[in-house]
Amino acid sequence: MGVDQLVAFVSLALSIVFWWNARQQAAAAERTLQEIKSQIIGWQDELNKTAIEMLSSRPEMIAMRTSLADADADSGFTNRMAELVERLSMSNDLGKTELVQTLLTHHATIVLERQRIGMNAAVSRGGSSGAG
Repeated sequence: MGVDQLVAFVSLALSIVFWWNARQQAAAAERTLQEIKSQIIGWQDELNKTAIEMLSSRPEMIAMRTSLADADADSGFTNRMAELVERLSMSNDLGKTELVQTLLTHHATIVLERQRIGMNAAVSRGGSSGAG
C-alpha cells in the first residue's frame, strides 16, 4: 500500500467523521430551534390571553356585556309576558281580562320609565360634555 492510498483512506475516514459530526450538530441545532419556537409560541399565547383579559376587564367592556345580558333578560321576560297575556286573553273570564289589563299597564310603565331614565342620562351626558 502506497502513501497515496494511505492518504486517500485517511482522507475518506476523516470525511466520514466530519460528516457524522456535522449531522449530529445539525440535529442538535434543530432540537434547539424547535424548543425556541415552542417557547415563543407559548409566550405569544400568554401575551394574547393577557391582552384579552385586560380588554375584557375594562369598564366599557363590562358595561357592554352587562347591557347585553340585561337586554337578553328583558327580551326573555317580554316574550314570556306576551305568552302569558295571550293565554289569559283567550279566556272569557272577566277576572283574567282585568289581570291582562294590569299586566299590560305595569309593563308599559316599566318600559316608559326605562326610556325616561335613558333619555335623562343621555341629556345629562350631552349637556356635561358640551359644557367642557
